[in-house]
Amino acid sequence: MTNTKMRDQGGPVPGCPQCHRGNDAYTYGMGVVIKGNWLLQDPLVNGYSALEAYLPSQRIAISLVVTFAEGAFNKTTGSYPNEAVPIFEQIGAKLAPNDAPPAAPGDQVPPPGG
Repeated sequence: MTNTKMRDQGGPVPGCPQCHRGNDAYTYGMGVVIKGNWLLQDPLVNGYSALEAYLPSQRIAISLVVTFAEGAFNKTTGSYPNEAVPIFEQIGAKLAPNDAPPAAPGDQVPPPGG
């Protein structure tokens, strides 16, 4: 579930903004996202977003849940970003400064229609 062999595999897929090729900063294991050395899930559905992450080398766990007010949604597409991700990146950098979760510009792609 946490093998990193999926890095450099996958998308993009036309019409699917979330379908992207894995890389060192963010790839998908069998049911687990691997962001740097952090194992996580970052659900984003129906106006709810969250993030649960674990850094095995330091036994650090972080759990976040974010809900949205109506104004958070794009009026045209209905999409919205997972705001738990940047919060996690900041907390992870404070708790594990030598193994912080990678943060890259454009890392978050909002889902179509939320």
